[in-house]
Amino acid sequence: MNARRRVTAWILATLTVAVCGSAAQAAPRADLTALPGEGWVAWSVPAIDVGDGPCCYTNWHNGNGRRGCVLGDQHHSLSWSDDAALDASGTNGGSDELVVYVQREGGQTRRVQALAANCPVEVDGALTRLDGVASTQSLEWLDAAVGEARSERVREGSLVAMAHHADAMATRLLARRAGEGESKQVREQALFWLALTRGQDGLPTVQHAALHESDRHLRQHAVFSLSQSKLPEAAATLEQLARDTAQSDEARGEALFWLAQSGAPSARGMAEDVLRGRPGHELEDKAIFALSQLPSGGDAALIGIIEGDYPRSAKKQALFWLGQSGSEDALRAIDRLLAAGQAH
Repeated sequence: MNARRRVTAWILATLTVAVCGSAAQAAPRADLTALPGEGWVAWSVPAIDVGDGPCCYTNWHNGNGRRGCVLGDQHHSLSWSDDAALDASGTNGGSDELVVYVQREGGQTRRVQALAANCPVEVDGALTRLDGVASTQSLEWLDAAVGEARSERVREGSLVAMAHHADAMATRLLARRAGEGESKQVREQALFWLALTRGQDGLPTVQHAALHESDRHLRQHAVFSLSQSKLPEAAATLEQLARDTAQSDEARGEALFWLAQSGAPSARGMAEDVLRGRPGHELEDKAIFALSQLPSGGDAALIGIIEGDYPRSAKKQALFWLGQSGSEDALRAIDRLLAAGQAH
């Protein structure tokens, strides 16, 4: 019996070593400085809490279910929903984990894509998964990839991946990439993701660019980026910009437009205030157009301009955009105005 027990113990020990050795081969050491030269590599980090996480969707504009992503040469739209969308298995909800996928070819990084851990994914080649990658380690690698990338696709993918890390270090790196010394494309993308994903900590960099950036196109992009944020401070900055007579008419008009597009409750009142100030032709046109873009109440706002105490030029623009609406309310208002004109 003693001999049999010794043999059994030896067999169990041998099996344990074999299993552990197999597990070690399946999970290589996390060394991001020595990635394989070919194939896909993936690692996981804590994800920022934004919607249900990045994934690829079917019928995204209609809010229908999640499809999952095929990573390779095929192109699929990448986005996420603020609502819990159905994934491929029919379940709901987001993920608190982000998976960074890196495609390597000829010893170079060809593609970077970050997806929610619960996003169904297929890759078109071998996939090596790395365990134990720290968020700081991941962010350092991605930030270096932005600077070293030979293609816009790698730069953009790296910035998107950085933006979805939970670690606050991501905000600091994106803010640095949004500053002077970077290419315009990198700065624009960094500003966008700061506004969209980094919350209160990411907002100051975007606000400063919207109010003070000297590059006209970059400033416009900062204004647009603010409109994508749901923070009230972002809308307040757009209101400040629209109200500030020291700003150019173009900048004020852009702020009014994006306030209206975002459905900000203050948008109609801000545009009406600007029009009461008898602005120049460019700003007047932009204010009227902004009213026409309101998600709801646009026709009523335009009718209010036509019937209110506003310049004749503003009334003409409002009448034009009211005619473009084609809604029943708009047509009734135009009929009423025509009848009133004939009566006089």
